[in-house]
Amino acid sequence: KNNDNSLIARAKAAANGCTDGFNNSELNASVETLGICFVSGEIKRVTVYGMPKCNSDFCIMMITIVATVDFDCDGNIIAVNCEGLPTL
Repeated sequence: KNNDNSLIARAKAAANGCTDGFNNSELNASVETLGICFVSGEIKRVTVYGMPKCNSDFCIMMITIVATVDFDCDGNIIAVNCEGLPTL
C-alpha cells in the first residue's frame, strides 16, 4: 500500500496543481523517510522534481524542485507544497 512507487504516484497526483508550466520537463521523484512512527509505519516525504526534456546534443540539465508531498504514519497525505518555478 505505501511502497515508494505508490507514494510517488499519489504525490504526483496531489501535486498536479504545482506542475503547471513544467510541460517541457520530465517529472521524476524521490522518497525519503523523515521519521519512524511509534506503532508502525514511517513519515515520508516525496520530492517531485523536473528536468528539461533534451532533444539536442547541447542541453543544460537544470533540476528544479516542483513540489514536496508529506505522508503520515498511515500513508495519508498531510501536506503538499509547491516549490519551484518552471524551467524555460
